[in-house]
Formats: sequence, C-alpha cells, structure tokens
Amino acid sequence: MSMKKAIYDTKPQALTVTKDSGTAYAQITANAEEHTAKDEEGNDYTYWEVDFNEIIGPESELPLDEIEADPESFLDYQYSAKTTEQKVADLNDAVDDLLVSFLGG
Repeated sequence: MSMKKAIYDTKPQALTVTKDSGTAYAQITANAEEHTAKDEEGNDYTYWEVDFNEIIGPESELPLDEIEADPESFLDYQYSAKTTEQKVADLNDAVDDLLVSFLGG
C-alpha cells in the first residue's frame, strides 16, 4: 500500500504534477482534515492532515491522463517499471497494429 498520511501548513491541491527530464512526479492528496494546535509559545496554528501518495516514473510509462482525471483512485498506485518481456510484447503489439493499419487487415 503506497498511501501515506501527510501534514501541510496550507490546504494542498488534490494533484500536483511536475515533469523534469522525462521523469514525472505526481503528488496526490485527498481527504484533507483541518486541525488546530498550539505551538511551543502557546499560539494557535492550523494544519491539514491528508491521505498522500507520490508517484514517480518515466512520463511515457505513467498513466498521467488517468491520474489527472481521477487522482483519488491513484492513492494506492505504485509505479513498477516494465520488464524487458513486457516491453517486447508492447512493441510486438504495436508492430501488429501498424501492419493491420497498413495492410488493411
């Protein structure tokens, strides 16, 4: 299970996606609960406790459109790199699709 709890000093956005050099970082928050506490000097402060997941992986392999459409459904998602066999199978499927399109099968 990837989901964790996190604490923010301001109410966070449901989804933040950052892309850098081909890698995507998706931070998902949900179920924000506002709390009030006192600091060491006795002053009140507000914080938000949220369900949290961060997904990191290659932009080309993460389902970013699906994550953006429904972030909460990805609170337990964990990226797993494809094996060589999976990559070969994907390439074979793509070649088959191209042949069908090209040859009209």
